[in-house]
Amino acid sequence: MPEWMPLREMYRRKAISYTPAAKARSGRETACSQARFTKMPTDTEPHPIIPIQLTHLLAALDYAQSTSKTPIILDKSGKVDVFFAHRHSVIVECKPLVLDVFMRHTLTAADGARVLADKIRGAMQVAAYLHFRLTDSAPNFKKLADATLNESIGEIMHHAAWFPYADVFDVKAVRDDALVAKLDPLNHPGVVRKPNDAPLVVREGFSVVVTSKFDPEDAVEFLTSSLPLSKCQFFHIADPNA
Repeated sequence: MPEWMPLREMYRRKAISYTPAAKARSGRETACSQARFTKMPTDTEPHPIIPIQLTHLLAALDYAQSTSKTPIILDKSGKVDVFFAHRHSVIVECKPLVLDVFMRHTLTAADGARVLADKIRGAMQVAAYLHFRLTDSAPNFKKLADATLNESIGEIMHHAAWFPYADVFDVKAVRDDALVAKLDPLNHPGVVRKPNDAPLVVREGFSVVVTSKFDPEDAVEFLTSSLPLSKCQFFHIADPNA
């Protein structure tokens, strides 16, 4: 059993919050493993970053679930990405999506949202994890979701976002019948059901996880506009060999 058990209290005590004040004290060049902050984070302090060993990853995922938070795992080594690649995951490669939508403009924001919605539906049905692999990107998921509002499908106006991003990163909402019904293509306006059409059903144990290669000192700043951080819990793999 990891030394930080029991989970809730020990995680709280070990959490490191990379606040602007702490960042100013340590300097951007200071490595996470060398950073030491004297202020102990409190339960009300926003977005604490919890240092964990790679061997404790599964326990950290359990902790995130127990506190109804979507885990964001900061790992520059790529070992966590490899872990999820072998854990029945549907992977969303976010950096190519950012390039296609916001830089190359080969996809519209609404097209990008539809790509995400298709990934989510597929993951719900067959995967243990929906894995958002950010690498060093910070996609604006809200902008993608907003782009789908009031889109026309055929001759019918659709008034619900195809990619309700805030719910996708909410541990409880992502498995809720309301979100599943919203994502189910059979419930979209103008869709004619066929006798053999099956409704969208979420696989038991399904959950969402995010990985990123951002440094802990920068992660909160860069991802604030990307993810609903109040619904997430940061973890940091400081030593991938531990």
